[in-house]
Amino acid sequence: MTPKELVERMVILLGKAGVYPNTNNGKIIYKPQQTWGGNWVFIRYADKNCTLWRNLVFNFISALLPPSKRFIPSECMECWKVVVRPESYDELLELKGLMEDMDFQSKLGIETRPEIDALYGAYFYNNSIEEGLEKLDIVRFGLTGTRMKAFLKRGCSEYERDFGPSNDWHEIEGQKDIEAEVEKTIELDNYKSPQSIREVEKIMEGWETFANRFGPVYKGTHGYKTYEETKNGKS
Repeated sequence: MTPKELVERMVILLGKAGVYPNTNNGKIIYKPQQTWGGNWVFIRYADKNCTLWRNLVFNFISALLPPSKRFIPSECMECWKVVVRPESYDELLELKGLMEDMDFQSKLGIETRPEIDALYGAYFYNNSIEEGLEKLDIVRFGLTGTRMKAFLKRGCSEYERDFGPSNDWHEIEGQKDIEAEVEKTIELDNYKSPQSIREVEKIMEGWETFANRFGPVYKGTHGYKTYEETKNGKS
């Protein structure tokens, strides 16, 4: 299928799933409905369009291609996250206060994804490995005096599940043409209103329920590639 046909198929599949666009000046425009609740408190929203690239393009174009043609969207490969894994509910609450003081593009909450062997997580978003390494140093300084550790990873863990370690990721032939067709054809309004005080309170009530269900402390593991600057310049 051509890039144009792949995008047209995505629009049809989204329509069958009940996701309908508007049109304006020849573009197909989606406006996701913002819902209350969920697992995450956002300190600041990231300047990324995860809904377009991961939820739409990856799930409705890439994932439906033959295995050798599947790809990780370029924007997702340029996402670098400083990650902190609190091991207890009390640490999660402590980290929330520290993150509010830092005021970076970040979120924290409970982990319910099967790919993640942890109960809690916090993510600081960056647009390059260089920015990520700088942020890693700042976050680690902010964690001084706590038991919590920070590390840098690339992209979403779901991609590592499907494509392997992130240092092995690469662009696929024809991927750029598909992404260009998406950008030419699709517009996604990803604006989100700030979370209200009541919404944050409801999410945190869910955290407490979750912690009471799974116990006060949990030390998880991970099997994905992490990145760190060392004295000899290697990572």
